[in-house]
Amino acid sequence: GTLLGFPVLGDPIEKTGLYAIGYENNGFMLLSPMALIVVGLIIWVQRSRNKALIED
Repeated sequence: GTLLGFPVLGDPIEKTGLYAIGYENNGFMLLSPMALIVVGLIIWVQRSRNKALIED
């Protein structure tokens, strides 16, 4: 994929972009546990920025 016309990860076959410095795609973002981790991070950030959301 690209961001503003620049490649984000690069080409895994030619080892460009992040692949050149050792990044290996493991498909973790495709699994359902990662969705739960991302939702947990979103909730954590929102509650840390807005103290009224914290429950007693």
